[in-house]
Amino acid sequence: MLKKLVVLGGFFLLTSGCSSTVPIKAPESIVGKWQITQVEKQKLSLLGQSTITFKQDNKVSGFNACNNFFGQYQQQDNQLSFSPMGTTMKACVDSLMQQERKTMQAITQVTYVKGDSQKLQLLNEDHKVLLILNRL
Repeated sequence: MLKKLVVLGGFFLLTSGCSSTVPIKAPESIVGKWQITQVEKQKLSLLGQSTITFKQDNKVSGFNACNNFFGQYQQQDNQLSFSPMGTTMKACVDSLMQQERKTMQAITQVTYVKGDSQKLQLLNEDHKVLLILNRL
């Protein structure tokens, strides 16, 4: 009986030390135009609809409630990163300007992408959802 307990205890020690994380499945393609529907846990205003377009040549552009933005992205499997973005500098109502700032800050923290052909989640290095996108 003691031998069985030792063997079972050893098995549990060995298997409990292995932390397994479910790999993030990369979408087949992110190329195309997407509506940004959520930044972190906040749904975006319909008045300030924001979009992002990923192009085949690794260029990215979009409209962020009030201003346009543009830059480049790199995707390898489920990893995604953006170059520093350029933006136009129009002034808008405060609520839309806050939404823009929050969106652009989230974009700088993106490390991973997961989703399918209709919906994407852009995640930070801790796998926290930063942005939710729906295909247009």
